[in-house]
Amino acid sequence: MDFRTTIPIKKSINEIDHTQSLSLLGSCFTQHIGTKLMDFRFQTDINPFGPLYNPLSIAAAIERLIEKRVYTHQELVENAGIWHSQDHHSQFSHPDPAICLKQINDRYLPASERFTQITRLIVTFGSAFVYFDRADNRIVANCHKRPEHCFLRRLISPEEIAETWQKTIEKLHRIQPSIKIIFTVSPIRHIRDGFHANQLSKATLLLAIDQLERQNASIEYFPTYEIVNDELRDYRFYAADMLHPSDTTIEYIWERFAETYFSPKTQDFCREWGNINKALSHKPIIKDSIAYKNFIMQNLLKMKNIHEKYPFFDLQKEIHFVENLLNNNQLINETGNR
Repeated sequence: MDFRTTIPIKKSINEIDHTQSLSLLGSCFTQHIGTKLMDFRFQTDINPFGPLYNPLSIAAAIERLIEKRVYTHQELVENAGIWHSQDHHSQFSHPDPAICLKQINDRYLPASERFTQITRLIVTFGSAFVYFDRADNRIVANCHKRPEHCFLRRLISPEEIAETWQKTIEKLHRIQPSIKIIFTVSPIRHIRDGFHANQLSKATLLLAIDQLERQNASIEYFPTYEIVNDELRDYRFYAADMLHPSDTTIEYIWERFAETYFSPKTQDFCREWGNINKALSHKPIIKDSIAYKNFIMQNLLKMKNIHEKYPFFDLQKEIHFVENLLNNNQLINETGNR
């Protein structure tokens, strides 16, 4: 007997491989998948504005990347002695406005330059609740703990999301006609909105994505939300706060994502590189042992074999690192023998 529901996912015809340039924007769940992609050496840029949660702020971030328009001091706001950008996560905030602005543009400029070359965009929506600054009716990505009376909070509609994103998608196609977009909805519940309101929010996001998918052949939906809430319907798949997914859950979603978007060749490479990457993080008990030297040599040979099998994959930095480990190990042995 099967005691769980497995979410069926159709194999995508729009495969992802290491020759493509990827960009990921959205909620903190984006960071999980993006980090996995980086670990397996895909050309990946993750959240140049930091985590963003509502669809309208994510769309605005993409349009800003297309515009290549740097941020200015006038766009910063101050609260309790800290300077912020309302387009950015608090990781860019700083007591010195000049440092805040430098951190923002140091991250923004290379991301903007790279953005015109991306072939895959992965977007994760977190919440359909949007905050508007009452001073200018501008949508903010982050309130940065400013007083509640400064903002108007509203649940936007699927139609508002779809209309905004249709314009953004058209702009993306103008700079990169072949771009493919993967939408997903974060499984993390926003309980500050209330449990019922959270459900309404997630439903709004799902309806909006469905409308966009029906309007655009370049769009696909990956069911992260459904996997966590239906297939992994148990609190053992959550972290200690009972809201965020556990490491096991993230690993499982990654496996389903790889099955959906990676060719057999790309999956083979990921398995090979995953084993080597894990070995490289191994900390030996005795660094100058013969066993550790042999261990290093074996992994160096594996890396060179991968480089021969996948010539497009640049491993020179890693090979150089392992060769240095080997040389240092030999030096230790020679010094010890004296």
